[in-house]
Amino acid sequence: LSIMREDQTLVMYSGHPMGLFPSSKDAPMAIVTNGLVVPNYSSQTDYERMSALGVSQYGQMTAGSYMYIGPQGIVHGTTITILNAARRYLSLPKDSDLGGVLFVTSGLGGMSGAQAKAAVIAGAVCIIAEIDPVAAKKRFSQGWVTELHEDLDEFLPLVDMPIVSEPMVRRWMPDATPQQVVDRLHGYGAKIAVYTLGERGTIVRWREGTFTYPAFPVEAVDTTGAGDAFHGAFIYGLLQHWSVSDIIRYASAVAALNCRQLGGRSGLPNLSATEDFIAAHRENWDAQITKV
Repeated sequence: LSIMREDQTLVMYSGHPMGLFPSSKDAPMAIVTNGLVVPNYSSQTDYERMSALGVSQYGQMTAGSYMYIGPQGIVHGTTITILNAARRYLSLPKDSDLGGVLFVTSGLGGMSGAQAKAAVIAGAVCIIAEIDPVAAKKRFSQGWVTELHEDLDEFLPLVDMPIVSEPMVRRWMPDATPQQVVDRLHGYGAKIAVYTLGERGTIVRWREGTFTYPAFPVEAVDTTGAGDAFHGAFIYGLLQHWSVSDIIRYASAVAALNCRQLGGRSGLPNLSATEDFIAAHRENWDAQITKV
């Protein structure tokens, strides 16, 4: 690029410069094309040989377009994605930023590190979970993350409605009873403290007291996505301004129904199916609610 003239065109093939070719001032400055290695030659040995020869490189998006090189390049695409997702699903005006919007996600390594920067550009508040301390500290040192919390006791006072599960609690409070867990969460200032116990149901503490709720009876095939289903349905109930018991009933039903099929999301029910399921089991389910 530093030596090319106006009457030349740079030809790039799979991320590698093939050379400067005579053209004209009206011709494209650069032509970029990609070639994929066929499966018969896609072994690790083949890749290392071709990479050493300079005729191939690891693909992803970098080989095809230089606007996607590393997290600093993908920030713009992530920003646009966040903006358009919020505008579509939160009915925001097309010319608005995301002021007042909370974006919860995970991942700060590699290109996913762009999420934090993109959220700031879009004007949102972003909370990101990351299990790799190296990745988290790198983004923090770069200024892409403004706060870094590694201690739950430091972080939980910032959470209005924590939902914790048994695997997490076993590491955090291994000897605690369910009552002690929600009491501690409540002590941090939680408005609604939820502890999910799988097939044993849920214990919840809020201003009216502490209550236990049963799980809905289903023939479980795969419980992989039960937690995510519960969380999503819980948020839906909050947005509908339901009572706490109605939210827990709905979230428990969605989580249970999602366990009936293989896969984390394949069993997710729609609203109508969930309401029909609740109607068929509500009397028995409600009868098992107890105040602790």
